[in-house]
Parts: sequence; C-alpha cells; structure tokens
Amino acid sequence: MKKKFELIKTIQLLCFMAVTIFGLWVIFNDHELYQMVGRNASIRTLCILLWVVLALCYVGIFWDFSTNSSFKKDYRELDYAVHNDLVAGIANRYSCDAMIAKYVDRPLPDNVGCIMLDLLNLREINDKYGHLKGNDTILEFSNILHTASLGLCFVGRNGGNKFMALFEDCDETALNTFLSRVNHAVEVYNAKDDVPRIEYRTGRAYSKDEHVKTINQLIGLSDRRLTPDTDRMTGFANRAGCDEIINQYLDKPMPEDIGCIMLDIANIREINDKSGRLEGNRAIRQFGDILREASVKRCFVGRNGGTKFLALFEACTEEKLNGFIDEVTERVEAYNRMDGIAPIRFVYGRAFHEGDKVTQINQLIALSDRRSRGEN
Repeated sequence: MKKKFELIKTIQLLCFMAVTIFGLWVIFNDHELYQMVGRNASIRTLCILLWVVLALCYVGIFWDFSTNSSFKKDYRELDYAVHNDLVAGIANRYSCDAMIAKYVDRPLPDNVGCIMLDLLNLREINDKYGHLKGNDTILEFSNILHTASLGLCFVGRNGGNKFMALFEDCDETALNTFLSRVNHAVEVYNAKDDVPRIEYRTGRAYSKDEHVKTINQLIGLSDRRLTPDTDRMTGFANRAGCDEIINQYLDKPMPEDIGCIMLDIANIREINDKSGRLEGNRAIRQFGDILREASVKRCFVGRNGGTKFLALFEACTEEKLNGFIDEVTERVEAYNRMDGIAPIRFVYGRAFHEGDKVTQINQLIALSDRRSRGEN
C-alpha cells in the first residue's frame, strides 16, 4: 500500500513536470503567442493563474511526500516499540511469541534448537547498585546475546531476566558456537573493574535429539533445564546435575555399553598463582567450551566439581572414547598455540568394559577418576 502510494505520487509529479516544461516550450517557441502574453493583460492573468495552480500542485505533491515520510518514521518507531524491549533493545516477548507462532499447530522440524538464558544476579545488582545499573546490565547482556546471535539465531527477551535464543535450520555446532560466543563476551565484560559481574545459566534443547513434537514442548524443556543444577561458569550440568544423570543407573545392573572419562585441568593452581584467578576462570571456561565441542553426538558432559569434568557415554564404543579424547587434545593444543594466554594442561582417566568387578555406575566413575590421578 505504501509503495503504491509513492508510485502514484511519483507519476503525478512527473506528469506535472512534463506539462510545465511543455507549456514553457510552447510559449517561448511561438513568437506570436509570446508577444500576445506580453501585450494582453487578460491572457497574462490567465497564464499567471495557470502557473499558480501548477505551483500549488507541486506544493501538494511535495507535502504528500513529506507527510508519508513522517508517517513511515512514526510507523517504524511504533513497530520498534511493539516488537523490541525498551530496556534490552532486542526483540521483546511479543516478537518471541511471533517466532514461536510459526511452528504452532504443525509438526516440529528436527533442525530447530532452543537455548534459554537466565540472568542470575539481577536482583542482587538492583539491591546493591540500584535499578538503573540493573537496567544497564540487562542492556549489556542483551548486546552480548545480539552479537553472539549474528548469523546463527533469533534472540529475544522473554520477560524479566529470561532470554530466548531460537535456532532454525541448525545443528549442534550452531548451538555450541552461540554458547561459546556468549561465554567469551561475558568473560571479557566481567574483567572490567567498574561494572557489576554478569552471572547467568543456560538450558538447551535440540529437536533432533529430544522426544518432543511441538515448539512449546521444546521451549518448555529448555526452560526446565534452567535449574540450579547448571554450573554458572561453564553452562554445563554441575555436580548435582551429574548426580542426577548417574542416579538413573543406580540400584540396577549397569549396561555393558556405558563408558566414562574423567578429565581434570592439571595446572589450574599454577595458572591462578602466576596469572590470577580471572585467568584461571578463563581457562576453566575455555576447557568447558572445548569439551562442549568434542561432546557433540558422543556423550554427556558435566562439571563434576572444581576443575574436574565428567564425560558419560551411552551406546559407547572404543571409537567414541578415542574420538572424544583425540578431539579434546587437538583443540587444547590449538588453544595453547595462541598468544597471550595461559596454556592448559589436562589429564584424564577412562573406564569401559572393565569386567565382572565393575558392575555399578559409581564403580565405573570412581575407576576413571582414579586413573585420571595416575592410580589403578
């Protein structure tokens, strides 16, 4: 409708310009008519009236263009106000609902992913620094999410301190890339001295790997995973989350195809002493990102406390275990070649197909833990 209006007004302007140019050409090229206009007051008055009418038409057309431009600006501002959160500056709950509505009442494709993010310490910031600083923190976190989402996903503020990232036509790599970008940007922001720290947790769900049939179930699942069982630093399941996974195998015979690898950052104390705890936290986050990338389609990974991480393999094979360790080693070596960072050294212990003496999940995990410390 807007384009049609602009087209009509442009055609009108061109027609009036053509009439004006033609009229001037006729007058200046017809000597008799030119003399008549100069001598005859009535004809001169009539010409003046015609030129005034043409001038008014020009004014009317330009006024229409100006009014339409103003309307478009007002519409853009109204559209921004409707679809964008006034504090966060990114898509608001209305826009999130509009994205979700695309998948309502139809089967969910297997390439849709969702990550819910929860800003944990917003109330603490509001209480300590005031609501203006709290709003600034929301805006900073929103900017981080927006930058991390470029080329990957839709991001919006889903209300309060919750944010939603919705991935279309995605895979595990896209989900991991987004989380890695967010982790890195938050780490850089928290390194500043004059700002309150950002603490957050995540919950994720990928339609290909979950038994969900609708978009609402997918989002609900990722939201439920925003639990206290999430480690704040890495976004992995924490010790309680690991225990929840382990508990599924307690009090029953352990399947033969369960494998376990315990990994530990061996030089974290050295990093803390030499470069400070911020650099130590950076190493933990980076190692977490490496494990996240290596675990895709292979295993569950959780932070089992301190610098220890648990990788639990279902439908395990030696190839899966070897592939995981090889990729972790390769990525750590690539990271260590970077300038200006504290290199990471890690150790690991693995347990799989250990015979009749290891019949419980706890025994399998304990064995891999002892092996990570060089014990038998």
